[in-house]
Amino acid sequence: MLFNVDNDAGDAIGGWLVLDNPGDTPMFRVSVSGREDHVFKANVFRRDLYDLGMHSTGMAGFHIDEHMIPGLPGLGDLSIKEATSGLPIYGRFDPETQIERKLLMIDTGVLPQIRSLQRVMERFAIRYPMVDRYSLESVVSILSRPYFRSVAVTGNVNWIRAASAVESTGFTAMALLRDPFEEMAEKFIVLKRLADQPTNPAAQPILEKYTLLLTSIQDMDMESHKSILSTMRNLNRDQRRLLRSPMTYAFGASPEEELQRRNVSAALDNLARFSLVGTRARFKEFAYLADTMLGGDVFGDIEMKNLPFTESLASSLAETGVARDLLDEDIALYSFAQEAVETVLASKPDGVRRLPG
Repeated sequence: MLFNVDNDAGDAIGGWLVLDNPGDTPMFRVSVSGREDHVFKANVFRRDLYDLGMHSTGMAGFHIDEHMIPGLPGLGDLSIKEATSGLPIYGRFDPETQIERKLLMIDTGVLPQIRSLQRVMERFAIRYPMVDRYSLESVVSILSRPYFRSVAVTGNVNWIRAASAVESTGFTAMALLRDPFEEMAEKFIVLKRLADQPTNPAAQPILEKYTLLLTSIQDMDMESHKSILSTMRNLNRDQRRLLRSPMTYAFGASPEEELQRRNVSAALDNLARFSLVGTRARFKEFAYLADTMLGGDVFGDIEMKNLPFTESLASSLAETGVARDLLDEDIALYSFAQEAVETVLASKPDGVRRLPG
């Protein structure tokens, strides 16, 4: 999806949105606290979109005024979304409760820390948790919006695809790295649980991404090293690709690339361009510096918690050759990054500033 909000004049808001199928007419949902949502079809013909070939009919614009939303000028908590997917395209900024910053926090984990993430998101007007559930085109469009004043984007974002947009629109880019075996262990635990509850709507983006793994993981006995080893050995090429060094793919390679050791160096070089890089093991220091950098209480007293059984499964995976092979690049990347973080912490008690390039 591509979109833009052209103006918010107080008594009127206008913009446009083009769906993945450029012939479809978009639907919009306007939400205001304490009121029933207002849903409507595109109500403005956009000749510019039609002439540029971006939309086949040009019926992709919207205009919102007081006739549609009574009291519009005084509504500070108004938000606009694409009605079907729920993709946010605009939210009014409240300087009393929100901060005027653009945050991108890349986290390659399969399951975000929901409560922690909710706290972070509350401090921004426009929120994109788990942004990787949207198409790559939509993610780049989100990161390219110059009109965003207060926005938080989190999830597994490919840096090579997103870097240009992030740096040109003034996002503060942060990365939180995690022990690769812990990450793989949590992925297996989450997928096994979700496979047993496939009807959970919140799980659909994860289930769709990891469909190829579900049967194999569902049959794994996570308390048996023999079962873990057997499952790992029987993974096919496509399944292995889904598990291959996710951090190195996020920071040092394009999605279609075949990983090599040189991608570890590329990932480290790219991480050096971030405003802040930290590790889950030193999250308190990361949170303190993130708040200092953003100029507000965003991460506060958030604590990172592991799912039950994560540590023991991670230990078993660390002793499994197939798992080590699949995570080879991430093991190296994390080792270098962790050493850099610890070195900076030792020399700067106030915390991690950035990885040396």
